[in-house]
Amino acid sequence: MSRFEPRLPDESGYWDALAEQICADAALALARRRDEQQAWWAALARGCPALAAAAVVAVVAGWITFAETTESLGESPYSEVARAIVPTDLVAQAFVRGQSPPTVESLMPFFVRAEEDR
Repeated sequence: MSRFEPRLPDESGYWDALAEQICADAALALARRRDEQQAWWAALARGCPALAAAAVVAVVAGWITFAETTESLGESPYSEVARAIVPTDLVAQAFVRGQSPPTVESLMPFFVRAEEDR
């Protein structure tokens, strides 16, 4: 027998109470940690409606400013978007802008011009 063995209690009630105390302490520590981790989320959730409203106001203000700027230049607000989407290549524009695919005959002038430029 070791020299520490006589000091340890032998009754099962002591060990059951110790196990319950350890579980209670662990549960309390986990609850505190969970509350600390969720504190920032709760603050964000409380401000969510205000943030959403501010985002909507910012988008609407930006759209109005964009529309006024392009209209003052004599352009549609959508012309900038169209210029960004439509390709600059003349052959590609024939495919994109037409109601139906272009015929080979309608594409030939693009290739003849390209050979003349060489």
